[in-house]
Order: sequence, then C-alpha cells, then structure tokens
Amino acid sequence: MVKMNYLIFWIEGFRITFKQRVEFKVNLISSILLSIIEFLIAIFFGYVFVGVVGDSLNWSYPIFILFIFLLHLFLHISGIFFYGYFPNLEYQIKTGDISSYFCKPGNKFLVFLLKPRHNSLVNILVDIVLFVPLLIYLLDFTFFNVFIGVILLFLIIILNVLFVHFLMSFSWIFLKLGAFLIDQIYWNVLQKNLRNYPFQMFSNNSILLSAMSLLPMYYVSVVLVPIVAYGDYSSLMNINYYILMSSIIVMVSVLIFNWSYGVKNYEAYG
Repeated sequence: MVKMNYLIFWIEGFRITFKQRVEFKVNLISSILLSIIEFLIAIFFGYVFVGVVGDSLNWSYPIFILFIFLLHLFLHISGIFFYGYFPNLEYQIKTGDISSYFCKPGNKFLVFLLKPRHNSLVNILVDIVLFVPLLIYLLDFTFFNVFIGVILLFLIIILNVLFVHFLMSFSWIFLKLGAFLIDQIYWNVLQKNLRNYPFQMFSNNSILLSAMSLLPMYYVSVVLVPIVAYGDYSSLMNINYYILMSSIIVMVSVLIFNWSYGVKNYEAYG
C-alpha cells in the first residue's frame, strides 16, 4: 500500500505556490506594496492608539509595534493552511472538486490541510525586513524570551488552524453552515473588527475576556507580547487552562466526527 509522505507533499506544494507567486510580477509587486502600506499604517496608527488608550493598557508605542508584527506573522503563517480555499470547502463539496483529495493515499483531512493554495512567504519576509530593524532599535530583547516567543507563536498558530478548520468542517453537516461560521466569526468578528486591538482592552469585563480566551488571536496580545517584550511570564499563569484544553478537545472531537461523517457519506459528482 502506498503511504503518504505528508512533509514532502506540503513542501512541494509550498514550493509550487511560492514559484507561482513570484513569477507573476504584478502579484509579487502588489504583495510587497501591500506589506509596506500595512507597515506604514501600523507606524502612524500606533501613535494614535497609544496616545488614546496606551496608559490604560500600560502599553508604550514600541510594545504596540511589536504586537502588530507578531499579529502579522500569526495571520500570514496561519493563512498558509486555509487562505485561498476557505470557506470553499462548501464549494468543493458541491462541485465535486473535493474528490481530487480522495484519490491520494493517506488521511483525507491531512491531505486537504497540507495542500497549500496560498503562499504568504513574500509578506512574511517583507514584514521581517521592515519590522525587525525598527523593533531592535525600539526594544531590548533577550534571546531566551524571543526563543520562547517563537515556540509559543507556532503553538498559537496551530491552535488557530485547528479553530478555522473546526468551523469549516461544519460544511460536511450542513453545506452552507461552515461558510457562514467562517464569514461571521473569523472574517467579520476577528479579521475586520478585533485584529488590530489588544484583547487587554476588554479586561474590565472578566466574563467577556474569558469567552475571548477561546479565540487563538487572544493569546497573541495577552500572552505572547508581554513575554517577548519584557519577559513577563505571569500571563502564562493567568490562562484558564481548563477552558483552553476543554475547547481543544471539543474542537478536535467535532473536527474528527464531521470529517468522518462527511467522507463516509460523500458522493462525488460524475
């Protein structure tokens, strides 16, 4: 029986999508320009934001710039695993395109997950080139804090990928439900409204803040930024690990059920 080498499969897909991204000069230039514009917006918006609520959050301008940089990395790296084809699980089921994944050896969900359709490496590199020199100038980092921060960043990214695919998997149960959840929760609430604001802004409402701890983006501002910026590990002690682990167990269980149910009952067109 042929076995699937998931790592090679993902690396090859990532290489192809990157090559496609850089060969189309318009796409490459637009990606670079967009990253530069977002950087400039962050620079100017940071002054305004810190001037208005910086004291209440105990955040300085350099801390806010660090937050935006880590948030960009979080979104760009996460997006490799779902941008470009989400919320189109509904579309792929409806058109029969999902059948192409079933023709490959290995776990159907992992094949679906690890086939990149979007490559944000250009955006990541531009952000690093723009933000890192500025942050080195503005803040004093220690290697240990940065090292721990990188580990936590990738754990939060894994949590975010799980969260998005958990929402998306409901397309197997009700065709339009997954797309609706992605549109309303991930895009409208998180990406459009909350992405540029630290979740500490809601610290006066403990119930709301506890509910927000179910969202992976919460851990970027509340946990990751204090650790990388000034080595404050107290945020790790304040996490409600019971809620976090319970939510992970629920998401994994529902994701497995939805995909098992969907694959078992799927009938390909043609």
